[in-house]
Amino acid sequence: MKVRMLLFAGCLLIAAPTPFTFAESIAVVGGRVVVGDGTVFDPGVVVIEGERIVSVGSDIPIPDDVREIDAKDAWIWPGMIDPYTTLGLVEVSADRMTDDRNESTEKITPQLRASDAIAADSALVAVARNGGITTVLVSPGTSNPINGQAVVINLQGRTVDDMVLKNPAAQVFSFGSNAKRKDAYPSTRMGIVAVIRQALYDAQHFLDQQREADEQNPEKAKVGSQKCGSLCMEALAGVLEGRVPVIAEASEAQEIRAALSVAEEFKLKMILLNPDNAWKLLDEVKASGIPVLLGGTFEVPTFGESYDRYFRLAADLWKAEIPFAFTSASAHGVRTLPTQAAKSVAYGLPEEVAVSALTQVPAQILGIDQDLGTLSPGKIANLAVWNGNPLQAASKVEVLIIGGREVPLHSRQEELRDRFSELK
Repeated sequence: MKVRMLLFAGCLLIAAPTPFTFAESIAVVGGRVVVGDGTVFDPGVVVIEGERIVSVGSDIPIPDDVREIDAKDAWIWPGMIDPYTTLGLVEVSADRMTDDRNESTEKITPQLRASDAIAADSALVAVARNGGITTVLVSPGTSNPINGQAVVINLQGRTVDDMVLKNPAAQVFSFGSNAKRKDAYPSTRMGIVAVIRQALYDAQHFLDQQREADEQNPEKAKVGSQKCGSLCMEALAGVLEGRVPVIAEASEAQEIRAALSVAEEFKLKMILLNPDNAWKLLDEVKASGIPVLLGGTFEVPTFGESYDRYFRLAADLWKAEIPFAFTSASAHGVRTLPTQAAKSVAYGLPEEVAVSALTQVPAQILGIDQDLGTLSPGKIANLAVWNGNPLQAASKVEVLIIGGREVPLHSRQEELRDRFSELK
């Protein structure tokens, strides 16, 4: 029986898919190496050992024992980073069984962790990789004033634990209409801000009492407020202590002002998400020092607005010296990230700034720039080899490396394309 079981297990191992190669020594040779910080080597070389980059440049020695990837005439970019997505939390939005974005049964849910619900085998992961995106922040949705904890993951691994880079990476607040309740509190923007402020005051009181408690008097340590237990309070404590930044969704001018006000009142490390009307408040946003995650490049302007209002917002932020990064703010649209940047370049954003806003800047905003964001020695080897400029719609990823491993580029979308393209 034991022999039969071993043989059966061996057959399973042989038959099992192997979507990722083992980390190895690799040299990507001969392409246009775009480092991500404005530096370009053309032609250039990137040498990888294990999961890290060891050298980058034009005239650098290539070790004898490495596998060479010929990238002649290709563009070599850092893996792009999408700093706000719901990737892995939703597969088919019309099917509630595959949609774990929003826990709308409570108003305050900072204890929720996106990492507890991510489907590592989501078909959308491979689709995102085919767009040159190698790293994403996955967040709960924005249906509550306080929604939960986001996590940064690399888009390779068999389990979520294999993928996690930073957890928690941020706490997600919503100052916008998504968080309004119908015929329940909060049903206005005033109510949303009041809910957020009350939760933060409760968390501050919790922290004060925790500091007062000692080993001889553990009963002094409160377990939380009436509406938010200890797990909830601990999650908000990280925000108040500055260990965890807040990603604040705020689109309209009054929502942006409210977010800036709360950040100042509680001394929060804040990141603005999709502040579509930031062009009205450029001086205030700049003075706050708060960076921006910019999505919605393809949005349609409303009545009375110029046709290019969304197209030129990135350039407006750049001219105002406000740090920003592009985001898809979605699950299904992650692959469109470079297209959003390309649209902004067409409307006044310098190309090198767009490259940085897809690579270096999101890494800085998320606090992972020590490992990612540029093709620099010592950083994790996340890179894509493109057959043309990634900001051109016709360009395609030819080779993708994540964590020093070459990743296959097939996806469900391509399988469906190939299957039905044969039909006449």
